[in-house]
Amino acid sequence: MKQEAQRKQYHYFIGGHKGRRVQVTESEQHLIIGGHCDSLEACIQGVESKKLLKSFYLVDTLPESNTFILRVRSALPEKAIQIRNKARDLFPNEEGNNIRYAGRLYTDSLSNRPAVYTQAFFVKFHHAVSREHCLQLFLICRS
Repeated sequence: MKQEAQRKQYHYFIGGHKGRRVQVTESEQHLIIGGHCDSLEACIQGVESKKLLKSFYLVDTLPESNTFILRVRSALPEKAIQIRNKARDLFPNEEGNNIRYAGRLYTDSLSNRPAVYTQAFFVKFHHAVSREHCLQLFLICRS
């Protein structure tokens, strides 16, 4: 009997390092794409990418960040990983595409729901830090 390879697991904390620990597992069948366009079709313009896109179906869209969640059509885990990884390489790099990133998707180990990242982050300053100082820090980071 062939032993199934163990999927990679990671964790993060909600509420800081003393907060609630969330365990996530790498999905073998999902791909998350961040684009510069309102629709997946507008972001994927490369000839090879359009062909490969037929190996996926759209699961969800996060319009506020132009992020798309795709799932590989193949039910075979080895084939799904191969297709997903090929898309991770091709989609952001093929000429004509407007893709910021194409990456792995992780699912919550308990609920099996996606743990979606959008390459955006949240910053919270201590209440004693002035608004002006916060804005100065952001301006320094932009330059």
